[in-house]
Amino acid sequence: MKLTSRQTYKVVRAALERGRFKQVDLEEAAGVSFGLVNRAVRWMVSRKFVSKEGGQYEVIAPAALAGAFSLFRQLGEARPSSFSVDADGKTLLKALKEHGAVLCLTSALSYYGDYPRDPVVSVYADKALADSLKRMAPGGTRVEIFSDDLGQKGDFVEMRGVRLTSRVRTIIDLLCSEKSYAAGQLMKKTWEKA
Repeated sequence: MKLTSRQTYKVVRAALERGRFKQVDLEEAAGVSFGLVNRAVRWMVSRKFVSKEGGQYEVIAPAALAGAFSLFRQLGEARPSSFSVDADGKTLLKALKEHGAVLCLTSALSYYGDYPRDPVVSVYADKALADSLKRMAPGGTRVEIFSDDLGQKGDFVEMRGVRLTSRVRTIIDLLCSEKSYAAGQLMKKTWEKA
């Protein structure tokens, strides 16, 4: 099962977001066929990421399931466009918003807790933002632009007027990059049992 295929990804993301679920819940949340949901759930159960009790399923190893994405996806391999620009936070944020950029990796992580700000601003955006950044004066703020290989609008949220990746997508992205060390606190916050 290739976790990074767009339809399978929707099912696994929905399972990670819910924790406990029925297959029909995932079918509705992911908007995919019941057959695909069934195959994905059986795969997760066979790999011991999910357990079944009665008609209910539970993700019992969410960090391991999220980490399995790194077998199929490495953000570092898809070298991002990188720019060093002379822009203060306000100016840069305005440019990012104008081009529909979505904060990702540690840039998104900083919105979910007290993770110290990374000097690199990481975003999902298109070529238009890259063209805009090329026109800015060179400086000390580094911006890395990634293309959204998973292409899921449901992965993005808005917080304090800024678009960023959801908690689950941020964790998956960190685990699929050289920044997996930073995912620990967010995983605890997201999946720790009350």
